[in-house]
Amino acid sequence: MKISKYTSEPIHVQIEEMIIKDIKNGVLKPGLRVGSEIGIASKYKISRSTVRNVFDRLVAKNILMRRAGKGTFVAFPVATKNTSLLVGFSEKMKEIGYTIKTKVDKVEVKTSSSNVQKILELGQDNKIIVINRIRYINEIPFVIHCASLPFDRCKDVMNVDLENFSLTSTLKNILGIHLSHAEETIYAYASTSEESKLLEIKKGSPILVTEGLTFDDNELPIRYSIAKYRYDVVRLRTNNNSG
Repeated sequence: MKISKYTSEPIHVQIEEMIIKDIKNGVLKPGLRVGSEIGIASKYKISRSTVRNVFDRLVAKNILMRRAGKGTFVAFPVATKNTSLLVGFSEKMKEIGYTIKTKVDKVEVKTSSSNVQKILELGQDNKIIVINRIRYINEIPFVIHCASLPFDRCKDVMNVDLENFSLTSTLKNILGIHLSHAEETIYAYASTSEESKLLEIKKGSPILVTEGLTFDDNELPIRYSIAKYRYDVVRLRTNNNSG
């Protein structure tokens, strides 16, 4: 599409329509970088501020998304995530057609804090396994996930490749732990410097958080999880099955 300065349609509208058309036609695919502000401004001999305003509008519409220090990219269709911890994250995303990559950032055994001890109903000397992972969609960081498990019951988790096997399926299929139900709290807050760096978003951008506790069939807590999601990629949904 060519940009004309001699029509009644403003240049910023033409640029916006061009980007939207390229996305609809598959020229620009989700996760791919759009040209830089300087590059587009130079190509069409327009001001950089004009291009920035177009990007700002498309980001506000969730058509584009910014990655701190990386540039502006075509946004993924916003995924609505059922927050239930009884189905693994990867399985959920695969169901709606996404290819997921998981990076294990850290796995460590530590003496549980008083807060986690209380949540997991552990004694003062009990140890826990802490697993930190980052999930990606087409190299775009999507969620930071931290899980705490009682060491005595879950130590075999440390022998599992958690970049290729989900923690939920590992608990059920390898450790033989039947997961009964989960309790979750959902909230949002402004991202810290570290969270912003990991999720490649601007510091202070909102992140959506699910904090949950999963129980086995003996009503014992088996996993305490905190998942922090990019606000521009996901919407969280809960099921209310009140009778």
